[in-house]
Amino acid sequence: MSNLSRRAVLKFATAATATILVSELSSQAPAIAAELSRVETYPGAIAKYFTKMRFPGNLTLADVMTLGEIKAEYQNAVAIFPLVLPEGWQFPADPGLFGGPVDGLWQRGSGANAAYVAWHRAVTGAAYAEHQQGRFENAKVHLDLLEAGYGTEVRKVAVDDPDSVFLGASNDTGTAPRVPLSSARAGDFTAINGFLGSR
Repeated sequence: MSNLSRRAVLKFATAATATILVSELSSQAPAIAAELSRVETYPGAIAKYFTKMRFPGNLTLADVMTLGEIKAEYQNAVAIFPLVLPEGWQFPADPGLFGGPVDGLWQRGSGANAAYVAWHRAVTGAAYAEHQQGRFENAKVHLDLLEAGYGTEVRKVAVDDPDSVFLGASNDTGTAPRVPLSSARAGDFTAINGFLGSR
């Protein structure tokens, strides 16, 4: 289980993210560009996603949306989502993150964040299914995809993980943390299946 609360997981980036991402992608080294080509649906898909989706900076009345508007934002996000889904998987009609009052207000970006979480769950689920069937190389391919996607700005605006819990940064206690990704690579999917409510 991750130490991140659901509230901490859903984060909203500044409007400048799109501009920064586009300039960063154009100046990255070829090795990084090659890594992105394995996770993007097509070259430049991530940059295009950020130009089409709006993420708020300081919350204004224009950034407050109804549940219906957030569901529509989710549908718009999955229609152009830039990260590759595993073969045979698709985005759910409702990712299950929209609990709460129907007449409540939501912050713009919640629907797009839900799209990332749905993608994360799909790739984790595909890796776990392959592992359960003994197809360990296929599971590794999905875990590689998950790691590459986790490194993108698409994840960074949706999931706040400053301590790199998912990837396993060192901690101050000197004890080995239970790292979701490396544990899954070693065959233990317990932590990764609990991260972001996966599986």
